[in-house]
Amino acid sequence: MRLSRIPPWGWILIVGAVAFSVAVGLHEAFFDDDDESGVEFLQEEFHLDTHAVQVIQELEKRHLEQTAKLVAELREKSGKFSQLLADGQGSHTERSRLLKEIQQLRAQGQIVLLRHIEEVGEAMPPEQARRYLKWMAHRFTEDAEIQDPSADEK
Repeated sequence: MRLSRIPPWGWILIVGAVAFSVAVGLHEAFFDDDDESGVEFLQEEFHLDTHAVQVIQELEKRHLEQTAKLVAELREKSGKFSQLLADGQGSHTERSRLLKEIQQLRAQGQIVLLRHIEEVGEAMPPEQARRYLKWMAHRFTEDAEIQDPSADEK
């Protein structure tokens, strides 16, 4: 399939899915739900004391709960949208509404991740917080690079 034949709403879905996946992937790369390796990494890399580690562990727990709710809602709406589109069911208005809701959930997920990153930085000593935020900014933008789809056609 030629990339130029993908409709605009298709590109919105693709870019949104990539952006949300990057946000979730970044989080999962540093914080494993089953162990404390992410927090341990932060403790070692950013020379954190016990109090900072405890605060970050609480932030992480709250963040995982928020993220789980968003991901569940996103999966539900994305599944419904995909089904309506694949079956040719629903009106254009209904599919458009679902698509907007999906995009809002993705944006909300990215905002939740941003707030979590900021809160983790606030739990650190100022110098380490600056280093952590700079490191996260690099990771976030490095992992989120999206290729220009028209470049494939050249």
